[in-house]
Amino acid sequence: MSKSSHGVKSPLLPSEGLAPLKQPNLAAAITQLVDELAAFDLYFQQNPSMSPINPFMGALKHDEWITFHNKHFGHHFKQFHLFEATSL
Repeated sequence: MSKSSHGVKSPLLPSEGLAPLKQPNLAAAITQLVDELAAFDLYFQQNPSMSPINPFMGALKHDEWITFHNKHFGHHFKQFHLFEATSL
C-alpha cells in the first residue's frame, strides 16, 4: 500500500511505484474529469437531499462535497506546482 507524505495509506495505489495511467493523454483525462464533474452536478440536482458516503469523512452533503473537492484539487495543484496557493 502506498503511503503519502502525510502518513495516509491509499488502498487504491500500488505498494511500489506509480499506478498505471487510465487515459492515453492529458486531454483525455481532462475530458473524463469534466464528464464526471457534470455527472456529480446532475446527481445532486436530481437528488438534493442525498449525502453520499466518503470513506474517510462519512456522509457529506452537496456543499461539503464541493468543499472537499476544492481542497483536494487544490492540494494536488499545489503538489504538482500547477499553481501556488496562498492558503488551502
